[in-house]
Amino acid sequence: MNSTIQKRIEAIQSGKTPKGYKKTKWGIIPVQWEYRKIKDVCEINPSRNYNIDSDVTFIGMTDVSEDGKIKNQKQIPVSTVLPGLTPFMRGDILVAKITPCFENGKGANTSTLQTEYGFGSTEFHVLRSKIHNIFLFFHTIYPDFRNKLKSEMTGTAGQKRVSSNSISNYIIPLPPLSEQEAIAEILTQQDRLIDLLQKLIDEKRRQKKYLMQTLLTGRIRLPGFKGKWKTKTLGEIAKKNTTKNLNLNYTEVFTNSAQHGIIPQNQQFDKDIANVENIDGYYIVEAKDFVYNPRISVTAPCGPINMNTLGKTGVVSPLYTVFSIHSGDVEIGFIKHYFQSSIWHEYMKGIANYGARHDRMNISNDDFFAMPLPLPPLPEQEAIAEILSTADEELSLLERELEQEKLRKKALMQLLLTGLVRVEEL
Repeated sequence: MNSTIQKRIEAIQSGKTPKGYKKTKWGIIPVQWEYRKIKDVCEINPSRNYNIDSDVTFIGMTDVSEDGKIKNQKQIPVSTVLPGLTPFMRGDILVAKITPCFENGKGANTSTLQTEYGFGSTEFHVLRSKIHNIFLFFHTIYPDFRNKLKSEMTGTAGQKRVSSNSISNYIIPLPPLSEQEAIAEILTQQDRLIDLLQKLIDEKRRQKKYLMQTLLTGRIRLPGFKGKWKTKTLGEIAKKNTTKNLNLNYTEVFTNSAQHGIIPQNQQFDKDIANVENIDGYYIVEAKDFVYNPRISVTAPCGPINMNTLGKTGVVSPLYTVFSIHSGDVEIGFIKHYFQSSIWHEYMKGIANYGARHDRMNISNDDFFAMPLPLPPLPEQEAIAEILSTADEELSLLERELEQEKLRKKALMQLLLTGLVRVEEL
């Protein structure tokens, strides 16, 4: 950002009106712009005044993402549409009305609808734009829109909704049509870049999954390796760690997340769940120790097993199982990737005792450490671990790039939708 733009932003933030801008009771905007209520630039929840004699598209709340994308489209005969569903047309904008979907950004631009007409969840508001519809759509996913209207939601806890009246009276800065089109195109291009990166990440994840399923089982051998594989139990190569934090030498509590691995508990929950005075019975986890969390989820149907890669020591709940690799014939990176795969799930499901807790694997200590592990000769373990670690590094680079582009989109929305930066200045 150049110094001229930076000075302008600082001036506006301090209440001063730079050249080319004007002060209104709602804020400072470019002189060619005006402030308008949303009800002045679109129809809200328009009635269905048209006949449909073809298939329609159904969009449920689960079919839209928290960044305004349609994830799934289901075509159905119009005769099967249930009474009360929300009607809309291609090009309309959907905005979730119920908590927490509204606050989370649920909604959609329906310009890519596969049919001319659609029906959606009763928990959608429909906006039919009279201005550039994509420009208006970006306003509906702009954080200020969601944050302001969140405070106006009404209803009981868990059933709060944003009213059509609140949306109607929300005020947006409105540029001339040509500038609306240009802003919409810039933000759409940024969305396309984000989508491309996400597709690359998804493909890399599929490639890594294939590599794990083939290399970690010996279905495909790396060139130059012909040694015989052996099967050992987890108990033969690892030992359970049960050292407790009796003297409170360690106060940082770790959690084992299916998505993020072993991380500080306050990073997972934005606060410390465990009381520091009550962690004397927690197990100590040192660097490169493994932790098994028996809690199951969609992404970890047998619970996650992850290695502590934080480079520091902490403690975990005694509900977890902690173990370390002690065998000199085992490459620890090979084991780390093995437990990131789903290869061991079949064994766990076969010996699990499903009791009253449906969200937790109930497995005895003996059965857990009797888990069989296929192990190639050490040099092949090392080579496989290196290949999979390289795949992880590539994924991490792409994921960081994706987060940077999402932050860039957020910044572009803030600058362009408010007029702080003009299109020609980018």
